[in-house]
Amino acid sequence: MNSGGGVTTTLYRQPTTLSQSNGPSAIVSPSSRRPRKKERPQNQGATLLNASENEILYSLLGHDCISLAAGVVQLLRADPHNARVWTRAHVGVVSLVKDYPKRSYFLRLYEIFKNKFVWEQML
Repeated sequence: MNSGGGVTTTLYRQPTTLSQSNGPSAIVSPSSRRPRKKERPQNQGATLLNASENEILYSLLGHDCISLAAGVVQLLRADPHNARVWTRAHVGVVSLVKDYPKRSYFLRLYEIFKNKFVWEQML
């Protein structure tokens, strides 16, 4: 405020907008600084399963987990006594899962007819 001879005047500065200035002092809205969050992908089931079987798979995934790809598999394990012999450990659906709460990707195996999760490998 300037005071001169009993008269008070106030100086106002008009805010700078992006179109008026190209410099770093330009006013930028907070929403334009943050990148937009990507939309979450839809669950992808196995093509060898019907719609109801894929729905069972999606229900077994858990909260905030998305199936990015899935397929019908047999999980084989090497015999601990003879490495040349393989035994079938499980038959089911393996899914590439994006687990949002854990911020990780997993290969997870489900036996959908028994409604259970049986194996996982973090990637």
